[in-house]
Amino acid sequence: MGGTYGFSEYPAYAVAEIFGRSGRREIDREPLITGTNGRGSDIVGDILFVVYSINASTLKFKAFNLSTNEKLLEDLIQAPTSLTERTTLYLKMINNKYGYVSICNIENTSTYILKIFIDTRVNVVDLLEIKEYTRFAPIKIYNGTVYVSIAGTIYKIDKVTSLKEPEIPTKFILYQNYPNPFNPSTTIEFDIPEKTNVKLIVYDILGREVETLIDKELEPGKYKLNFTATNLPSGVYFYTLRTPKFTKTNKMLLIK
Repeated sequence: MGGTYGFSEYPAYAVAEIFGRSGRREIDREPLITGTNGRGSDIVGDILFVVYSINASTLKFKAFNLSTNEKLLEDLIQAPTSLTERTTLYLKMINNKYGYVSICNIENTSTYILKIFIDTRVNVVDLLEIKEYTRFAPIKIYNGTVYVSIAGTIYKIDKVTSLKEPEIPTKFILYQNYPNPFNPSTTIEFDIPEKTNVKLIVYDILGREVETLIDKELEPGKYKLNFTATNLPSGVYFYTLRTPKFTKTNKMLLIK
């Protein structure tokens, strides 16, 4: 099915009208969003969702309550392709749990579609690569079917009814951080099979606590946290995941 009929060239500019085209207009004297525009954002009810790139391999995803200016969620997503200053993103939320992100990179010949599910974090539950490139790839939903427009062609990519929540982990797992070695940021992932109190703490080589990344009760699920060591010296560091039933420590290397 060719053509781009039915696809808006400039979607979600209601967001741009609220925050300014560059996302830098201040609300209540404090910036609510920076580094985005209407294409990388969508509104469902009172919730504003935003996605934008923060480095060559990582996206940041945020959710805000527009009625209260409260930040509801902030999480990182590993990009499936190298991101540059000329990468364009498009976000389409189905509801406050499910959505899609399209990624177009002018240095790449493919367009990537990420299907996401949101609970306490953003989970990428599916990834589709379409070997076509365009300036940006808007996503639309019609009669329960999801379409994306890429370089003058419309692709049917998913059925809304086929979306499923991610499986609950069956055991505690602390994964190796990535990248490793790192400078200055790295990602730490872990699985929690049951509702429990969780601590994730970073230590230096002498066993001194450097930073507590999380210390609270979590629901079952897969989690991902970012650790940034901008003000720390190069060297070996350790991170420990601790629950009432599970403790594990992994090593990571900071090289500046």
